[in-house]
Amino acid sequence: MRVFIGSSTQGAKSTTGPSDMDLVANLLQSAGANTIPWNREGSFKPSFATLESLINILGEVNAGAFIFREDDTVIIGDEKLSTTRDNVILEFGLFCGAKGRENAAIFRRGTPRMPSDLGGVTVVVLEDIERAQQDAEQWVKRIRNSLSFPMNLGPEHIAAAADGLLKAGVSPNQLYPLMSKWGVSPPHLDRVLAAKRS
Repeated sequence: MRVFIGSSTQGAKSTTGPSDMDLVANLLQSAGANTIPWNREGSFKPSFATLESLINILGEVNAGAFIFREDDTVIIGDEKLSTTRDNVILEFGLFCGAKGRENAAIFRRGTPRMPSDLGGVTVVVLEDIERAQQDAEQWVKRIRNSLSFPMNLGPEHIAAAADGLLKAGVSPNQLYPLMSKWGVSPPHLDRVLAAKRS
């Protein structure tokens, strides 16, 4: 199972030990997930727009973990509030829409202002590390149990599965929705099959 980790730049840095990004990666990895942090080399290609890169990443992962921190300060009415960086909230929303809210979790540091209407979303509080580990394990287990296909397969395995289905008489029109159900987006499947042909 593959999980994208999104955060602000500040969430990926620390001068006093592991960053929040490292902490979340460790929690998820110890729960059995493979993690893909946003700052992994190759995640965001220079020739692609950030949104386009995120859409491509959606086809490579089963879920997204987003670090909500007190990155910025906003004034709403007369109240001064700490909030999460806008891009992290956008990425979280993108993943909720594409993967379902059960496959997008918030790993919260501090007390940033939270978006409303978050019913059904897993929120893991990083200040209580033992509880955070339990919550991360439960979230990963729920996602793993919902998968019908072993999503830790590499591109060569996905291509072999697609080839096998096509040879067995599954039409391309049937293949795309089937692979999407298993977490492989049509653009990702196209890239995998194109790479196999070349």
